[in-house]
Amino acid sequence: MNQVLSGSMRAPGEAVGQIALECAMDELAEQLNIDPVELRRRNEPEQDPSKGIPFSTRKFIACIDQAAEQFGWNQRNAKPASRLEGDWWVGMGMAAAARGNSLGPSEARATLQADSSKALGVKAVIETDMTDIGTGSYTVFTQVAADLLGLPIIDHIEMKLGDTSLPPAVGSGGSMGAASSGSSIYLACQQLREMIAEKVGLYPDTIQLDNGQIKQVGEHEANFVETVIEAGKEKVAGLGDNIVDKVADLKDKLAEITGISLTESKEYDFSNFQTHSLADIVAQYDDQKLSAKGQIAPGKNAKSHRQASFGANFAEVAVHRVTGEIRVKRMTGAFAAGRILNHKTATSQCYGGMVFGIGSALMEQGDSR
Repeated sequence: MNQVLSGSMRAPGEAVGQIALECAMDELAEQLNIDPVELRRRNEPEQDPSKGIPFSTRKFIACIDQAAEQFGWNQRNAKPASRLEGDWWVGMGMAAAARGNSLGPSEARATLQADSSKALGVKAVIETDMTDIGTGSYTVFTQVAADLLGLPIIDHIEMKLGDTSLPPAVGSGGSMGAASSGSSIYLACQQLREMIAEKVGLYPDTIQLDNGQIKQVGEHEANFVETVIEAGKEKVAGLGDNIVDKVADLKDKLAEITGISLTESKEYDFSNFQTHSLADIVAQYDDQKLSAKGQIAPGKNAKSHRQASFGANFAEVAVHRVTGEIRVKRMTGAFAAGRILNHKTATSQCYGGMVFGIGSALMEQGDSR
């Protein structure tokens, strides 16, 4: 017979386990004669009970409150099989949603290069061996790069994915792509910004890249290292070239250690809102391009805090009193998933998760033996 070995129904694992947990919570609520929402509210933990560590964020109750209000949960009749519309019994139910947030080692390379075929004379090439399996990686990664480098998404960002000769990434499994590969792309582009800032005599916190132009915004706030350097310069002023040279050497060493250049460029004037072309700056580098690599890996936060996204789903379901046919009349979901990179693709994933739940509840069977 064509039988497969027993195992997980499908990923993610949370979805398989939560079916049993949420059904048990509903059965408990009925036995205690407590609203299922209220039962979950009373059992909301202050920290992860399995590890005894705090949550980075946990917006589960906020999701319940918002979804319940929009759904009209207050109209629910707590007694089962108490609402009959023609031949259809109608009931309401709710369940929690959760998905762990994982980070995996990822690298990416970002390159700015002169390109006369582009309207702004420059383009960015982003490289990582992360793949796109239809989840929108090309889209969100392009958005990240365009935002940091101040270039249009259309025609000025070239995204290269899925080639093992490129910097290694975590891959598409485990819902880690955007957080892991996206972060490495962010860091690579951030390094490019710092390189450009040093080139034109700005600080990383005062440079703005906008539509192919370099601008100065705001005033730089000196950090501790810079404050010490300036104090040293004032003390040694006029005491001789030898001491001044030593201070200059110290400044260079600190810049090398911290990655912050304390030199000022006399070549580029940003007063009176003056701007400079990014393409012109890039053209001054060897081969008319400059590159930077970003990499990220799990750190202490992975152990010190429990990180996850949360949500709540509410459904109104009709069951035919004769045939037992089931119809999902309407469904409402609210989700807290951190910073949303793309509203359209994120919304689509929320819908997809809800459809996933409907299919799992009505059309699949898991054997626990």
